[in-house]
Amino acid sequence: MSNPVRTCIGCAQSDDHPRHVLATADGAAVTWHMDCHSIATGCEICTAQISEAKDTKGDDLRKHLLKTRPDAKQAGWTAPSVKELLASVAPRTETKEG
Repeated sequence: MSNPVRTCIGCAQSDDHPRHVLATADGAAVTWHMDCHSIATGCEICTAQISEAKDTKGDDLRKHLLKTRPDAKQAGWTAPSVKELLASVAPRTETKEG
């Protein structure tokens, strides 16, 4: 299964490369490539996750991230901000009202 193609607001490139998707106050999605987000805003999550990726981008960055997933001991996944984020995300269940 491939990732959806989205446009990075940092560089305006549209692709399916690794990205950080944020929700705005009105519920819209804002999409950044992880490297663009790290450079432009200093995002701690993106910076930590790509810290050992050197200057890899695109498909090479995806391969690196998949190889160093959260249960690996890669610095990006074990950074306090990432650990807190992962811990705060509970499995979601849908409820039906009616």
